[in-house]
Amino acid sequence: MNDQQLRIFLSVARHSNFTEASREFYITQPAISRQISELEKELGTKLFHRTTRSVTLTKSGELFLEDTKRILSLASSARERIRLADANQDLLLKIIYLSSPTRTFLPRLVYQFHQAYPQVSIELHSRTARGIGESMKEGKEDLYFSISRDMATHHGYTVRNLFTDSFCLVCKNDHPCLEDSSPDFEKIATEPFLMFQAETAVSMNRAILSVCKELNFAPRITNYYDSMDDVIFAAESGLGITILPYKTRFYAPDSLTCIPLQHNTPGSTIGVSWNPENENPAVSWFLELLSRMQEENPGWF
Repeated sequence: MNDQQLRIFLSVARHSNFTEASREFYITQPAISRQISELEKELGTKLFHRTTRSVTLTKSGELFLEDTKRILSLASSARERIRLADANQDLLLKIIYLSSPTRTFLPRLVYQFHQAYPQVSIELHSRTARGIGESMKEGKEDLYFSISRDMATHHGYTVRNLFTDSFCLVCKNDHPCLEDSSPDFEKIATEPFLMFQAETAVSMNRAILSVCKELNFAPRITNYYDSMDDVIFAAESGLGITILPYKTRFYAPDSLTCIPLQHNTPGSTIGVSWNPENENPAVSWFLELLSRMQEENPGWF
């Protein structure tokens, strides 16, 4: 069994005609028949019902038709991957990301990409929102995953939104604010509140303050932090309560409770950004995979 035999089989099945298949391959009809006969002999079964008027697939032929499509597709993909590997042996993809909001999807996405394009070396670097902005100014990286609003301020970049998250109240499981059926914000206003540094996380700082204002309480801020990981760590340590995006519940430690809040403040939108003039082919490959994963696995985002 070889590719030529499989392609001939596929052609005969498609045309239901040996003559049309011979025209497609520019070989004689007896040669087409011989290739099919050899294939049938190897498989130990008849693939076609032949009469003077028609050619139709047998039951075995119908089953083998689906396998043939998969085999030829896999062979084509393998040849393409090898061609790309030979042509792009020194490709490097540099990804800068905001750690916490990308945990639900980025590791899986990078894994899928590495499986599909093993010839591409990947560098992953976690940064704060401000650090990502500084990196975008330098323009030395390929892809950035961060808050869309922050990345949109940098000219020359394309930003694609991936998902928008609402906000929740985060506190220890045994915190007194959980004693009531719903949060009492008069009491919450007296609790030590953990906040992002405005200098390193401008959008998140503003959004959280907007949620607090909408809920009619002024947080008693006692500690400021550069990253969400730091805020979560402090909340787990019992240093205070905070407000974070609701997806925090997927990666917050079990000792914390995340209570969804009813508010109209725009949520935190996470996106991916890149320079459209970047000539690194791995960028477009990664973005194509990202689009496909969004369709096939929307629960990741």
